[in-house]
Amino acid sequence: MSLAPSSTASPAMSSTAPPATTLSDQQAPAAIPIGVAITGCIVPGTIALTFDDGPHIHTPKILNLLRDSNVKASFFVNGQNFASINEPANQDTVRRIVNEGHLLAHHTWSHPDLATLGKADIVSQFKQLEDALFSIVGKYPTYFRAPFFSYNDLVLQTASERGYRVINANIDTKDYENLNDMQVGLRNFRDGLNAGGSIVLAHDVHEATANTLVPGMLAEIKDRGLKGVTVAECLGDPVANWYRTR
Repeated sequence: MSLAPSSTASPAMSSTAPPATTLSDQQAPAAIPIGVAITGCIVPGTIALTFDDGPHIHTPKILNLLRDSNVKASFFVNGQNFASINEPANQDTVRRIVNEGHLLAHHTWSHPDLATLGKADIVSQFKQLEDALFSIVGKYPTYFRAPFFSYNDLVLQTASERGYRVINANIDTKDYENLNDMQVGLRNFRDGLNAGGSIVLAHDVHEATANTLVPGMLAEIKDRGLKGVTVAECLGDPVANWYRTR
């Protein structure tokens, strides 16, 4: 999810959106709910770094940093946003995300505000990216994030019909707002951790995120003794549930 549509604008969550569910405030469910917005982790001691709007030229560097720190993350990708998912290099990056044990997740084809769309256009945003991802990795994701965290009952209903777990976040680094001073992004990250947050929003399309924010977050995770995992793992969801093939 980006709080900006390939820019720095930051519209608020749709006023028609139902309240998000923070699973960490409840007993762990028998299964991760479908079509319900989830904000926090439930597995103690875990932190879920999530990256929106890629794949992009900076994604491989972030993957290198994660590999070197033995941390897994979640990548909510678009089909056509900052770059095209059909570019060979970006297809290689998508395959690498899966092959290295990260979570590949759905963030719509072209990053619209879904709460402003009708049913047919919402379905199209899901299906275009599903088809592209299946052609690249041979499976469909089961995790989804709405652009701008903007959704309404129709969006959640459509996500539910397509079998998606809907992920929000409770730590927003606001990296896209602070590209010239990513120490602000790091401070937002630390403040969010101090407030009990566990699902982190950042964007793999920004050089400053790759060069400054990610190394800083990884160092903070290590210093606090947290385990960096995919959002699925932090919800206790087995790997077998991360994707579907039909």
